[in-house]
Amino acid sequence: MVTTYFGAEDLNRVSFLRGEEGFIKRALACEHSVYIPFVKGNALCRKDEESKKTSLYTVTYGDATEAFQKIVDDYSTIINKPESRISETGVVLSFLGLKQDDKIAEAHTLTYGRNNITYRGIPYFAFNIEEEETDIKELLSGHYEDLSFIDSCLMSNFDASLFSHARMHIDWLRNTRFCTGCGHYVYPVEAGTKAVCGNTDMSIKCHVRDARVNNFCFPRTDPIAIVAIVSELYDKICLVRSKRKIDNKHAFYSNVAGFMEPGETVENACIREIWEETGIDCVQSDIEIVASQPWPYPVNLMIGCVATVRFNGSNEKVNLNHDPELMDAQWFEVSDLVKSLESHKGGFFMPFVNDYYLPGEQAVAYDLLKYVASKFTSGKPANL
Repeated sequence: MVTTYFGAEDLNRVSFLRGEEGFIKRALACEHSVYIPFVKGNALCRKDEESKKTSLYTVTYGDATEAFQKIVDDYSTIINKPESRISETGVVLSFLGLKQDDKIAEAHTLTYGRNNITYRGIPYFAFNIEEEETDIKELLSGHYEDLSFIDSCLMSNFDASLFSHARMHIDWLRNTRFCTGCGHYVYPVEAGTKAVCGNTDMSIKCHVRDARVNNFCFPRTDPIAIVAIVSELYDKICLVRSKRKIDNKHAFYSNVAGFMEPGETVENACIREIWEETGIDCVQSDIEIVASQPWPYPVNLMIGCVATVRFNGSNEKVNLNHDPELMDAQWFEVSDLVKSLESHKGGFFMPFVNDYYLPGEQAVAYDLLKYVASKFTSGKPANL
């Protein structure tokens, strides 16, 4: 099993409790509840200059300033009401789940009973405020001067996964303000995990509000298929380089990737993207889904796959003329990939042959490369 960066979250989302106001109100004011503060959509972190590591900044309700607690307490009185929308409060709040661990003392958790079942854990919330810097300093008094906005992926995977989960909800709630059916405002319900149309004028038709089922707006996720293209023996891999530039330099080599389209299976999306970008042919039976990764920039889900190409003198030929998106695509020896992985010391980029670079371990592309290398070194290709 592959655990990707951003994909190791350790919370029980208890989605069936989101709609219970009693639970949410208790969780909001629980002294042990953990809040992940965002400012205008940006999370905060602490950086250790010696280790170069970054930790996600969080604060418990019990340790928060009175100003912070007051915002939470005031919000608690208007949850599931139109007044809770961001244009009225300047606040976005979303329940993420319960951290459950037998090692956590019961006195340090929230206990809630429902249907003869008791749930226990530490509630986690994403919390965004649209305030000026002077107000934020007061809100996070005693902490703010030591903090900075997250600009890297050098956190632990648990922190990164919390950040990903929280960031996706925050972005969605900040950007989803109007109903797609009638243009009226929407407001958050179920602890910020859904939005509902606020139009009470029944003379105006609204296909969202009036839908017989699913008359809510849900957080969006944009799926992207990312594919490592290999030979049947796993001894060759086709890597591609985009025309886009990073730091005024052409992007590194990586795997083929593209957004899935409506009505596509993951396998068909892989086949289409491979052919459109490289001209290489493969078939559905030669696509293997390996791993997935939430990617919070802004709301993507990377679906990592491997496509094996049956070399016959035609299938493997590279042709960049279909969709001129790429600068280059070429076949490399997997033995060179193995050497690069063995010498990699960490970071966003991995040195490769001829002064080229590959993605670092924060990307699912790296996990796919590791997977291909392991298949080659084990001598057991998946499809043979």
